[in-house]
Amino acid sequence: MSWFVYAFIGAIGDATYYALVKKYVKKVPQPVLASGIFLCVSVVTFLLLVFTSSFPVLKPNLLPALAGTVILNFFASLLIYHALSLTDLSLVAPMKSLTPLLLIVTSYLMLKESPTWPGFVGILLIVCGSYVQHSHTALGEFGKNWKKIWQNKGVRAMSIVVVLFSISANLDKMVVQSSSPLFALFATSLCLGLSFLLYSRVGGKTSFVISPSFVRTCLLIALVSVIGGVAINIALSQQIVPYVTAIKRVSAVVSVLLGWWMFGERKIKTRLMGASIMFVGVLCIVLFS
Repeated sequence: MSWFVYAFIGAIGDATYYALVKKYVKKVPQPVLASGIFLCVSVVTFLLLVFTSSFPVLKPNLLPALAGTVILNFFASLLIYHALSLTDLSLVAPMKSLTPLLLIVTSYLMLKESPTWPGFVGILLIVCGSYVQHSHTALGEFGKNWKKIWQNKGVRAMSIVVVLFSISANLDKMVVQSSSPLFALFATSLCLGLSFLLYSRVGGKTSFVISPSFVRTCLLIALVSVIGGVAINIALSQQIVPYVTAIKRVSAVVSVLLGWWMFGERKIKTRLMGASIMFVGVLCIVLFS
């Protein structure tokens, strides 16, 4: 299949993942939930590696890239869970759409990858669509809207996530290139799961009782994460990081719909307008790059 198909599958998985986390993040301590999800992902991917006998030959630069992406994604995950507990899914998730813009710089510096001019225009449209999603008047006053954006604590947290993801996405590709799409997800999830497990114990979250329903919840979210994560890793092995990440951000469209359907979030028309602009940006990347 084309890299675009894998990236689109990853986008759907990404949106579903955030919707499910949003549903449970206020019921379970955040580090405990993160640990459970990542460890379940590592178990599922390890079983897939065993049953398919697809353990790859590991390259020497795997460990530095893995360590870097685990550290960045650890702090990014903490901020994401915090943001989802504070504000609407349809506001939080689209903030990640700013990542491809920063990736134009970081991917060139780290991987010597750069988009074509149509691809650059597509990325800019995705960023503009993200702005419109935060505007109550769709195309209202620029300064006023951005001031309103920054008054939202969840959005401010996600702005830090954008910076972290603009670096970790390149490291993710290095991990994939040094192993395989499936092993990369296994190794990253295992390290993140153990990190959050340690953090939850140090942070005094051990009073939470692990119930069968909690395990089922983690397994459900993990299955969605595995499908989306493997698909994105395959896309990264076939295309430059800014394009894959930009296509992945079509998840903002799905997140807006899920936020309206699952949580009754308002202002759906304005947010869909922004999502539509982002989708035009996606078309620019796919059709003209």
